[in-house]
Amino acid sequence: MKFRMNKNGVVLRWPSSKAGFSLLFAVLISAMLITIGAAMANLSLREFDLVATVRQSQKAFYAADAGVECALFYDLQGNPHFKEPYRYDEAPAANSLVINCNESDIPVTVSPVNTNANNRRVTNTFTFDFEGACASVTVIKLDVINDGWSESEQGYPEPDGYNGNNIGTIIESRGWNVPCSGNREAIQVERALRVEY
Repeated sequence: MKFRMNKNGVVLRWPSSKAGFSLLFAVLISAMLITIGAAMANLSLREFDLVATVRQSQKAFYAADAGVECALFYDLQGNPHFKEPYRYDEAPAANSLVINCNESDIPVTVSPVNTNANNRRVTNTFTFDFEGACASVTVIKLDVINDGWSESEQGYPEPDGYNGNNIGTIIESRGWNVPCSGNREAIQVERALRVEY
């Protein structure tokens, strides 16, 4: 380090050529720490988004599961609650069903039997809200022995077995993370479950 004296006789320190190195080093370390902090903040924000998506996915899955459980409860009680082939009445009043899921009375829509003698099936559908989510359930009853089933024609594969009276059942439940009457433009997550017997 160099020193010099000014006009008044005061000794002053003369800056050396290496005096800026400390400042440069401090700026580089600070910039590196800020970059690392920003990267960690970005990672944390992405993790929050992931957690929110997982929570919404779980909500949709639980709604789909509640739909399957409700359909199974009513289908396996002994006397069938869902309309089946060959037991379908053409009068609309005879086909109006009401079941109770999630402490709510829910109407079941029954589609008419296909008039094709080689394809006998009845589709029962219902929709209900489950803890802020929506479940839409389709219960298909079909004659698995005499229906001449074709997956390409029906859109559903033939079930592997039947319940002893040639009537097979396909339950397909779809759950969404938003209420049935809610805003469908919101971020929507869908999960589906399918049961065949």
